Amino acid sequence: MQNSRRVGGIALKCEVFLKTFSVYKKIVRPILFCFDSEKVHRFVFWLLKIFQNKLPKASLQITKQYPLGRILLKNPIGLAAGFDKNAEILPALESFGFGFLEIGTVTPRPQPGNPKPRLFRIADKEALLNRMGFNNDGADEILARLKAAKTKVRIPIGVNIGKNKDTPDSSAKEDYRVLLEKFAQTADYFVVNVSSPNTPGLRDLQNKNFLESLGLLIQQMRISPEVFLKLGPDLSKETLEDICTLCKDQKFFSGLVLTNTIPTDLGGISGKPLYGPSLHTLKAARKILDKNIPIISVGGIFSKEDVQERLNEGASAVQIYSSLIYEGPELVRDLIR
Repeated sequence: MQNSRRVGGIALKCEVFLKTFSVYKKIVRPILFCFDSEKVHRFVFWLLKIFQNKLPKASLQITKQYPLGRILLKNPIGLAAGFDKNAEILPALESFGFGFLEIGTVTPRPQPGNPKPRLFRIADKEALLNRMGFNNDGADEILARLKAAKTKVRIPIGVNIGKNKDTPDSSAKEDYRVLLEKFAQTADYFVVNVSSPNTPGLRDLQNKNFLESLGLLIQQMRISPEVFLKLGPDLSKETLEDICTLCKDQKFFSGLVLTNTIPTDLGGISGKPLYGPSLHTLKAARKILDKNIPIISVGGIFSKEDVQERLNEGASAVQIYSSLIYEGPELVRDLIR
């Protein structure tokens, strides 16, 4: 009898929790937006950690599967890297209805990131400005959490990897090698991040020579998971063509993630201002790449029309982040429906 009451109490809490999500834009968001963005992020994480093993999985009738290279997705809506950097709330995020999740950016050694404040809302543009600087708990601790989460989560989980801030560009390849090796038996796919504007020198790695060298290393390592490359939205036509050739002709990378945030002197901008640059980069890359080379499109996706447009333009799947902050968790199910 006591067990029945306990289960009933948990179910009621979950129902109330989910109903709170359904009125997110009217009630919850105005309250949350009164406080510092990063503090709100940590508060929401605290809540989700409490409920994550009790939340029911999204029950959505989906019969079609979406191939992402060798990975088959139940639906093409994924969570972009940066939201759950340290693999803390993956079961909760699965309950939202996502078809796949991406953690990170992970670096070999823990690092605190840039000084606070470093995450800001630009509410009138439905955008975020971040200069986080790859703050994360480091590869070893995150790997342990990911292994534990994989016993509960049934959707693919990717690992976004980057170099430590104090690693010189000349040694960057070694940081990526360490991460690929550590997570090779646990990650469903990798994303090599060379395009964040918040780590000094990182975007300089978006060049043919470095990526060709890294691609050769990946081939020699015989990494089993798919390895994607995440690029910025502001590459020159020539650089984008060079990088696409590494995927198309030399097959150094499985595909692309397009795109990272818009670089500015203050940090990277995501959300609706990224919509146009991201879409433009997707179209340009798809003209070069074979249809069987997957592209994950991310940036400014807020509606089902946005998703359909990306799929029509050749994206294999999409990812969201900023729209989740502005629209709430119900957005995932709305996009899938």
